[in-house]
Amino acid sequence: MSKKFLLLVLAALLAAVLTSWAYADEAAAPAVDTSALESAINSAANVTAREAELAAREADLGKREIELVRKARELNGTSGVLVGRETQLAKRELEITAREADLARREAELARKTAELPDATAEIAKRESELSKREEALAAREAELLKTSDAKKLTDEFALREQALIKREEDQAKREAEANRLDELAKKLADREANLAQSEKEFADREGALNAKAKELEELEAKLNAHADELGGLEASLNAKSGELDSKAAEISQRDKVLAGKETEFKVRAERVAARENLLAEIPGFNPDTATESTIIYTFGLSKAERDAVKALHDNGAAKFRNNRITQAYDDFVKAAELQPRVNYLSAYWAAAAAERLRNRRDDAVNWVNKALAINPNYKPAQELKKRLERAPAPANPPVRPQRRPQQPQRKR
Repeated sequence: MSKKFLLLVLAALLAAVLTSWAYADEAAAPAVDTSALESAINSAANVTAREAELAAREADLGKREIELVRKARELNGTSGVLVGRETQLAKRELEITAREADLARREAELARKTAELPDATAEIAKRESELSKREEALAAREAELLKTSDAKKLTDEFALREQALIKREEDQAKREAEANRLDELAKKLADREANLAQSEKEFADREGALNAKAKELEELEAKLNAHADELGGLEASLNAKSGELDSKAAEISQRDKVLAGKETEFKVRAERVAARENLLAEIPGFNPDTATESTIIYTFGLSKAERDAVKALHDNGAAKFRNNRITQAYDDFVKAAELQPRVNYLSAYWAAAAAERLRNRRDDAVNWVNKALAINPNYKPAQELKKRLERAPAPANPPVRPQRRPQQPQRKR
C-alpha cells in the first residue's frame, strides 16, 4: 500500500467520523472502526522497513564502489584522482546519513501522532455510547410518563430531559472541540504526507543517482579490465621483443667475433704493408704518393692471392694502354679498382686516365679520379689529372704512360 493511498484512507475515515457527528440524531451513533488506523500504522511501519532496505542497499553499493575504486587505483595508478572521488563520495554518504537521521526523527514523530489518533477516536466512541445510553433511558422514561399521565412526573421528567439536552449540547460542544482538534491533526497529517512525498521523491532521486553511479562504476571496471588486457598484451609483446633483442644480442656478439677476426686480419695486413713499405723504401726515388707503376700495389697490405689478382688485371690494362687499346685498358683498370675498392687508388687513377683518352667519357674520368683521391688524397698524379679535367672538357695532355714493371726488390736476409 502506497503512502498516498494510506493518507487517502485516513482522510476518508476522518470525514466519515465528522459527518456522523454533524448529522447525529436521537438515535444511537455507531462505534468508529479503528482497523483502518491500524492498517495505516502498519503501512507506516512498511515504509520504515522499505527505507531501511534502501539504506542497506546504499551501504552495499558504497562497499562495492569502494572495492571498485581500490581496483582502479591498483590497475592504472591514478590513486590521487580516485582518492579525491572517494572523499567526495564519503562526504555525500555523510550528508545522506544525516538526512536519513532527520527523516527517521520525523517519521518517529509522525508515528507518535498517528498512535494518538486511535485513543482520541476510542474516547469519542465511548462518549457517544454513553450519550446513546442516556438518550435510550430518557426515551424509556418519557414512555413511562406517557403511560402514567402524571403531570408532576412529566414536568420533572421534562426538566430532567431539558438538563440532559443541555448536557448533550455541552457534550456536542466538546465533540466539536475534539473535531477541531482532529481537524488540526488531519492538517498536520496532510503536511506530514507532503513531507513524506518529498522524502520519497528525494529517495527515488538518490536511488537513481546511486544506480547511475553503480552503472558508471561498472563501466569503469570494464574499462579497467580492458586496460588490464591491454597491459597483458603489452607484456606479451615486450616479452616477444625481449626474445628478439636476445637474438639480436647473440647476432651482435657473433658479429663482434667476426669483426675481431677482421681486426686481426687488418693488423696482419698492416704489418705486411709496413714490411712492404720498408722494402720499397730501399728502392731509390720510390714514393707511393707520386709513383704510377704497379709496384704501389705491394703497399696495399693485401694477401698474396688478392695482390696477385689485382696486379694481374692492372698489368693487363697497362699493357693494353701502351698498345693504344684504350677501351680494353679502361675495362681492365675498372675491374682491378673494383676488386679492392678501399685501397686500390692506382687502378682508379689509371681508369680515369684511360677515360680521359676516350670520347664522351669525361664524367667517368672525373668519377674515377675522385675515387682515387678519396682513397689517397695526397696522390700527386691524381691531383694533377683532376686539375687538368677541371680546366678543359676535352683532354689537353696525354697521361703519362705506365712504366714497365721494375724487378721486385729482394728481401734482406
